[in-house]
Amino acid sequence: MLVVVGAIILGLGAWFAYQRQQRAERVAHLKGKIAQRKNEQAELLEWARAEAEKIPAQRRKEIGAMDFKQLLGKFNVITRDSRLMLVFTLSAALQSGDVTSLEAVTTYIGLSLAAHEKTNCVTMYIKESVKHARALDGRRKSGESLPPLFGLPVSIKESIGVRGEAALIAAGGSLLGIGSDVGGSIRMPAHYAGIAGVKPSSMRLSLLRIDDGYHGPKRGGGYPLIEANEGPMAASMETCAEILKQFWDSSLVSDVDPYKPPVGWNAAQFEEGRKYRIGEVFPVLEIRLIALDQATTRRTGGSTRHPAACESSRRRGIFFRCKLDVENRVSNNSYPGHTLVPFSLPDVPEMIRVYVATLTVDGGVSLMGSIEEDLPPAIFLSALRPLRVPILVQRSMAYVASALGYWRVAKFMRSMTKSSVELRRDYASIQLYRARVVEEMRKANIDMLLCPAQVMPAPPHEAPLHLSAGCSYTAIYNLLDFGAGVCRVGTWNAQDEAKLECYPTSDPWYTMAKKFSKDSVGLPLGVQVAAPPFKEEAVMRVLIDLERNVQHNPKSSFRQR
Repeated sequence: MLVVVGAIILGLGAWFAYQRQQRAERVAHLKGKIAQRKNEQAELLEWARAEAEKIPAQRRKEIGAMDFKQLLGKFNVITRDSRLMLVFTLSAALQSGDVTSLEAVTTYIGLSLAAHEKTNCVTMYIKESVKHARALDGRRKSGESLPPLFGLPVSIKESIGVRGEAALIAAGGSLLGIGSDVGGSIRMPAHYAGIAGVKPSSMRLSLLRIDDGYHGPKRGGGYPLIEANEGPMAASMETCAEILKQFWDSSLVSDVDPYKPPVGWNAAQFEEGRKYRIGEVFPVLEIRLIALDQATTRRTGGSTRHPAACESSRRRGIFFRCKLDVENRVSNNSYPGHTLVPFSLPDVPEMIRVYVATLTVDGGVSLMGSIEEDLPPAIFLSALRPLRVPILVQRSMAYVASALGYWRVAKFMRSMTKSSVELRRDYASIQLYRARVVEEMRKANIDMLLCPAQVMPAPPHEAPLHLSAGCSYTAIYNLLDFGAGVCRVGTWNAQDEAKLECYPTSDPWYTMAKKFSKDSVGLPLGVQVAAPPFKEEAVMRVLIDLERNVQHNPKSSFRQR
């Protein structure tokens, strides 16, 4: 017997030694690749600097900040927003040949380089873009019919097979970009950076040729019912709307992907002045980032009470400071008001547990495998350490957390799937939940929902991984497969900072939210609007109305009931 036990111990020791050696070799290999990639990035940055200098500085300045008045009479657009007009001034100039595609892409190579020097947001440049720009200029010279966005430079999130997208746009290095969103990766950065972003429902854009780290062949996909949707990010919601209009005005999506229905742009939903009945996921009296007391948080399923809360939030449930006049239209009466009514999403904490379960369908094996195959920062290893704990142990620990009053922590510990029976049950619960929410919205005659985009303003770099519960504000709409968008509606100020004093610290996530929200004066705040599939145009209409209210500070287009 001792011999057998000894043999087992020796065997285990040998196996661990082998695994350690394999890991050491893998680390050495990865460090070599990192060094190579840093060298490649340095070379690309020098290439970008050289390319930008091929266009005279004055010419780059003209292209990078074209007078939007040049647009009038040249191009039929759907907006009055100056930033979008800049986009379409450039489009008009590209169409006419006043600006060549090569000039445009080279100008934005230079602008993105300047943004990178401020924010470290560019991982690579696609050198072939210059070659493609020259080819496009050839097409224009040949008299070929050109599409509306012909030659317009676009930035792409690195994970889409070709990050730093929101920072790049916010810093002026890109007019528009394409991101991906499986739980808020378009909407949360947009909120943090003070820009706009849209996550369409899964049937409106194709993932057939996308390797975005969730669905592509390199990662194996395998997350049914929770789609990683691609969508636009830009300085304004009006830009996002025009970009999606160009996609959906044609049959491009269904031509590329026969699994997507040929649903075109719904002009009626987007019509300026159209009234919508909007459910407030929390009772909104003033437009400001959300603040909840603990009781409201438990009832609605938001991850924490927002730091802007204090005594007033206990009386009213929510505190938005960029005030909307609740009875009047905007001052120029250009469109009638929408109607706000209270609405509560049911069972959000339980459905966020289901969301986590469906993203870790194999108990987190593939996710941890991806981490093991890389050299993640220590923060990643710390945040994902619970995935290493056996599921039965996690569930036992959940009882302890629940007994201590840490109900959100307990929910997370019960989220991992341990059998195919549980997984099938979770899939069924998603389908039933979607039907329930849509039916409750129909009964209340509600078109869409107004809700927070995040629990705090832009935090320190490592904070979101620690405060993972904050994604509940966005992830619930991935689970519902709603179209959802975010735009800026305000700025964190000294009064908000002072109200942190009354913010609770009764569990770890409350404590972190309070800590990460400190020293945030001047940072942007966003709001989210979401609606069932194929109503993205209505979502963007309301968000544009919000943007205009905030930009021009007129009387509100909303009224309260």
